[in-house]
Amino acid sequence: MYLLHLNSEADMVLSLMKSNDIEIAKGHGNVKIITDLVKIDYKIHQELKIIDVIEKPKPNQILSEYYSLPLYIFNQKIVKYLEKVKISERGEKEFQDAIREALKSGVDVQGIQVIDELVNIDTIGNYHITYLKDLIKMNNNFLSGVSLKKFKGKSPEFFEPVKVNYGVEMGYSVSLGPYVSIGNYCKIGDFCELADVLVFENAVLGKSCELNWCIIDENVILPDNFHAQNCFITLKGKNKLEFEKIYF
Repeated sequence: MYLLHLNSEADMVLSLMKSNDIEIAKGHGNVKIITDLVKIDYKIHQELKIIDVIEKPKPNQILSEYYSLPLYIFNQKIVKYLEKVKISERGEKEFQDAIREALKSGVDVQGIQVIDELVNIDTIGNYHITYLKDLIKMNNNFLSGVSLKKFKGKSPEFFEPVKVNYGVEMGYSVSLGPYVSIGNYCKIGDFCELADVLVFENAVLGKSCELNWCIIDENVILPDNFHAQNCFITLKGKNKLEFEKIYF
């Protein structure tokens, strides 16, 4: 999604899903698109040029089978359109209305389908991002069925599904999984045990850390023997050695 933003020079990028379930329209923005193909990071993805959007359409207003998820990338242009949006019947400014105003002014809005399968009212809960814990649930959903590629570690033990990205350094007797994703260039100390954990890039975990149902923000450095569960751990200020825990 970020690569599409960079390569297409779009002012806004929306994450999209497909659904034929009319119930989905009651809770999501619906978009009208033009399909094209672009090469992103050596893979072919669909670049979906968005030409119209409507928030929670009625059955006779549905524009296509594409719906937006609450995950966006946009530049400062969106601000002036948010200022123009009137309060809706629900008593709030609808973000989709701001996007629609931007489209009328010729702003480049692109979309990318981030969920492969068709979504329905019974499965949409797997992809909602309302609370921090939803990030872990979504990570678990995407990791399901992912096979671990060959990894050269000292003596790691994996309980799949597990995803280890580029440049990760692993200590002795590390236990990862199930449902663990390690970002680029992280360092995992000896005897660490992680389950249901999402670690963003450049994080450092000291020896004998035990984490369960946690999100570790980028650049965080955790000390030896650090134990935590059900929380988001992020930097406190600019000092990488100071962090705070936000519980789910």
